Amino acid sequence: MNDLPPRKAAGFARRSLIFGLAGCWILFLAGLAFMTADPVTLNRDQLLLAQATGAVVVAEIVDPRSGKVQVREVLSIAAGLPVDVAEGTELTIPGLAGMELRTGKKFVLPLILPAGSENLVPAPTRQGPGQAYPAQPDVVQDVKQLLAGR
Repeated sequence: MNDLPPRKAAGFARRSLIFGLAGCWILFLAGLAFMTADPVTLNRDQLLLAQATGAVVVAEIVDPRSGKVQVREVLSIAAGLPVDVAEGTELTIPGLAGMELRTGKKFVLPLILPAGSENLVPAPTRQGPGQAYPAQPDVVQDVKQLLAGR
């Protein structure tokens, strides 16, 4: 003997199906969000400015408070730049303290040499201060392609 009348049983089955589909959809969206969370977005203008007037390097952070970094790879350097930027060179970059960079981590740093200065500084963005990018292989590859004009 059936406890529910046929009409209520059909309504219950329909609601169960709808809630089940909604739950699956929510799990699917949560999975997408987890898999694609926080992709790195490159600032094209910042990188091109650094390419034209300074350097774009992959550097390991030695001391973020004092701005000391060690250059691991030079991605681009402006012709006639009076600052020695080569692999293995240790640079002091004013302005890194506010960027929340961690010691020992590698970052892509777009740098410029302001007029009258002897120190490279992070290239600014239209929104304000400079930005560093984590030196993940796909990010470095994207930066190289952008700098090559592709």
